[in-house]
Amino acid sequence: MAVTFYDKGKELKRYSTADLVKKPRKIQRTISHYFWQSEDSQYPRMEYKNNFLLKTIDGYIHEFDMETGDLIRSSKAR
Repeated sequence: MAVTFYDKGKELKRYSTADLVKKPRKIQRTISHYFWQSEDSQYPRMEYKNNFLLKTIDGYIHEFDMETGDLIRSSKAR
C-alpha cells in the first residue's frame, strides 16, 4: 500500500503503488524494499486547501483531498 487516508480511525481510501506509478519500470527495487516516490525535496507536502501532494518516481504529481481521500488530479511534472 502506498497511501491510505483515515478519519478518526476509519479508513476512507487507499491507493497502491500500481494505482499511482504509471511507469512501473521506473520503480527501484532492493532485496527488502522498493522506491516509488520521487527524491524531489518539495514532495510529499500539504497545501493550504487541505490537499496532500506527492510525486512518484516516474514524475507524476498526485493531489489528494485529505478530508475524503479522493484523488483530485494526477499530472506529469514539468
